[in-house]
This record gives sequence, C-alpha cells and structure tokens, in this order.
Amino acid sequence: MTTDRLPLKQRMLKLKDIGSLSIDQCTYKNIELTVTDKQGHARVWNYSAKKFGTEFFPGGKRFFSANYSNKWWYERESNWLDFHMVQQDTKSVILVIAGHPYTLQVPDKGNVQPHLTRAPDVPAPISYGTKALQEIYKHPQLADFKIIDEDDKTHLIHTQVLIPLWPYLATVLESGMTESRDRTLKLQYPSNILDIIIGFLYGTVTNVSEELALELLIPAKVYFLQDLERAVERAITGSSLEGDRCIISWQTAKQADNQVIRDYCSCYFLEHVGHQATAYLCPDLLPEELAEFQTDLNNQRARQLLYEGQ
Repeated sequence: MTTDRLPLKQRMLKLKDIGSLSIDQCTYKNIELTVTDKQGHARVWNYSAKKFGTEFFPGGKRFFSANYSNKWWYERESNWLDFHMVQQDTKSVILVIAGHPYTLQVPDKGNVQPHLTRAPDVPAPISYGTKALQEIYKHPQLADFKIIDEDDKTHLIHTQVLIPLWPYLATVLESGMTESRDRTLKLQYPSNILDIIIGFLYGTVTNVSEELALELLIPAKVYFLQDLERAVERAITGSSLEGDRCIISWQTAKQADNQVIRDYCSCYFLEHVGHQATAYLCPDLLPEELAEFQTDLNNQRARQLLYEGQ
C-alpha cells in the first residue's frame, strides 16, 4: 500500500564530519547519489546496475526520480521499506537496496567518483519445493479435487500440496459446503485464466503477461493469491497504458482494492494527459468514479510538487 507521505528520511543521511548523502534517483538500471559537504558544495555520482551484473530492484521497472525533468516521478513505496543508508565510519556508507548491501567509500574532497561495492552473494540453500510441485502437476491421476471454469473445462488439482499455499482452498475444504463434499469448485473465469492461476500455484507459470495481467487482478484478490497479485503489479507498473487502458486499469485496480496499480494509473494519466479528469477525457467513468479519479490525480499532483520543491 502506498501513502501520500513520502519516506524521505530513508533517502537522506547526515554524515558525521562530511555533510549529507541523498539518493536522488533510482531505477532498476541505475542510481544517482549526491554528497553535499558542510560548505554546501554538492557532488553527484551515478552508478549502473550493469556493472554488478544484476538489477538494483530485481524485476522492477522505474521507481523514483526526485527531478521531474526526468519525466518520471512515480514510485512504488513498498520498494523503499527495506532501503537503508547507514554511516559505517567517517568515510564509508552502507546502502541496503532490495535487501542487498552496497558499500560506498566517501572521499574527503575532489570530484573523482568513488567506488560502489556490492557485497558478494550468499548461495541460497537448495530447495526442491517448486520442482516437486511441478512434478506433482504432471500426474493428474493423483489429483483429488476439480475446478471447473466458465467454459466447463475441468482442472485437476492436488489438495494435500496446495492447501498450505492457497488459503482459499483450505477455507472451501473446511467449510462443509457442497463444494467440499463433492470435491468440485466452479469458478466463473475463462480456461486461459484458470490455467495461469493453477500454473502459478504449481510453479509452472512464474510471470504474467501485460495482456492478461488485468484479467488476473480481481481473481488474485478474491481468491487470496497474494503472490499472483504481486506478479500482476510487476506486469502493469512500468507498462504503457495507451488509449483507454489507463482508465480501465484504474477502474479494475479500484474494484480489486489494489493501491499500487491505482497509483500507477493516476501517475501515468497525470504525466501523459494532464491533471484534469473530465467526462470528455474519461467517458467510461461514472460521475462518482470521475470525482474519485480526480482526487487521485490531485494527490499525485501534490506529491509531484513536493518532489519539485525539494
């Protein structure tokens, strides 16, 4: 969830005996840092994620720019929750970006850009969870539950392995309703959507296409599929919302109570169309929706002005 209050303290650090350090721009490809000494002299340094063979925000698109001339100022604040800058000693700062530490050696003076060093990766413990699920998925004869889509196609699943992963399924099985007794659940979604949902649960599907992302948002919310909802957010945020796709995406996000996509749509509209929502520009919105959309635009405009005033 995003808020109107920006976590600015996380991006600014007072440096003992030096001055201050701020992170002025961050995308998955690069970051821009500014060090200001006690006399007010600023030095700007840019670092590319390509140097580290990774991304600063893995799987991300564009996240933050304090300078509106860069034509991008939308951010997903959840990406900053684990962001930290800590002064290790008088000449080094630790930046934790997306959970990974980087060390910056701050020079006393001069315009030479210091090195930003990424801590070595620690190998993750071997896990066969996803692989095991994918193998189980290949054996429908072991399935003990049916999901029928709106096209009357039957999807077979294995409750014993999916119950810990899918709270909604556990609720259905414990409810004592007809669905739990008949071991059959009817969901009013097309076959291709159910294929993706089930594939996501079993790990055979890991990414969501921009074309189908909106269709997956509401079922992901309704059926408590949080990981799928995050995948939908990744697909939509940063994508192009040309034509009426911006308004349709905003409406869907509002219906699904997804603030991340809702904020993204209002930012996109503000940047590419303008800060005034009218019936002419948004013909598909009801009057009450138009008023609510305008409120979102006003909130994002206020945030933009706050950035420009920094």
